[in-house]
Parts: sequence; C-alpha cells; structure tokens
Amino acid sequence: MYQPPPYSQPGYPPQGYPQPGYSSPPPYPPQSGYPPQGYPQPGYPPQPGYSNYGPPDPNRYHRMQARIWAQQELAQLGQNFASLDRDRSGRLDPHELATFFQQAGISPQFVPMVMRIFDRNRSGSLSFDEFCAYAREMQYVQSNPRHFYFLLFNAIDTNRTGSLEVNEVLEFTYLIGCPMDYQQVWGFMSSVDRDRNMRLDFNELCNWLRI
Repeated sequence: MYQPPPYSQPGYPPQGYPQPGYSSPPPYPPQSGYPPQGYPQPGYPPQPGYSNYGPPDPNRYHRMQARIWAQQELAQLGQNFASLDRDRSGRLDPHELATFFQQAGISPQFVPMVMRIFDRNRSGSLSFDEFCAYAREMQYVQSNPRHFYFLLFNAIDTNRTGSLEVNEVLEFTYLIGCPMDYQQVWGFMSSVDRDRNMRLDFNELCNWLRI
C-alpha cells in the first residue's frame, strides 16, 4: 500500500504543535473578579408569581379595576353625549345642554356657568372632551359644592391674578343669577374687601356667599 513520504520541509510541523491534551483545550485562566461575587443571586430564577423586576404588586388588581371602570364610564359618557347631540355636530350647544339639565333635574340657569367654566376655547359649545371634564368635576362638586365656585372663580380670573376686579365681579354676579350694576358691585366690594385693594380673592368671595 502506498504511503506518502513524510513532510520534510524545515520548520514543519511547528514546535509545540499539537500540544498535549489538544483534544480538550486547557481551562481558561481565571480572571480577577470574574465571575462577579453574588451572581447568580440566591432566589434566581424568580419564584412563581414574581416578575423579573421584583415581587408582585399588591395594588395591581385595583389599578386594573380602575382602568376597567374608567373605560366603562367613558363608554357611558359617549352614549350620553351622542344622545344629547341631536344635530350630530359632535358638540353640545347651550340648548342641548339645557335639555340635558332638565332631564337630570338641574335648573337650566346653570348652563351659562357651565359654558363659562368648561368651554375652554370659547366656541359656544362643548366638545366631548369638555363634556367629560364637566362630568368628572361634577362628581367632586356633589361632595364639595364650594369647588364649583372655585371653578367659576378661576374661569373668570382670566389674567390669573388670584383675585377678581370690579368687571370680573360683575360677570360673576350675573352668572350666579344675582346681577348687579357697577355701583352695587363697588359698594359691595368696599364692604367685604378687607385688604382695601378693590379686588376680591376667593376667600373673600366665599365669605360673601357664606360657603
């Protein structure tokens, strides 16, 4: 049987090759600080019911329920809005809002106040988002009627000074159904304006309304 002659070039095979134990490579020399101490940590992999980021959140169920209730409430508000929007304009005008108030047993005299507070872009009607804002605030007003006056106060205080001037008080008295003329408002402010700056802050207004 033919056998090839040995490879006789000088320097071949290289010295030290193959190394003893080549079939199983030598162990990688350990480096200082590797692997890091404490890794893998005790308790890994995570226990059942635990996420990769820590123990289970005990309030997760309540937050999920809150989201579900919020979605249900939003769907109900959408149905109410669609039933009130008779002209299918996508907005509620004062007449449609007055109809809604009559159905809910609320005096229509509150329509101008609601429009002043929640018609943010002064379009003369309420969008669905503005209607939702009204519904959310009214839930709080039921337990705290003073909050409604606070909303009206902020809506009239357009220059954000934290107080109402004479002209703004005139508008306020008109919206709450107690219109006054300029002299009446001036005399009224002189009697209740404790700091004598002819402006009314919210507390002074509440003292007048006794709320």
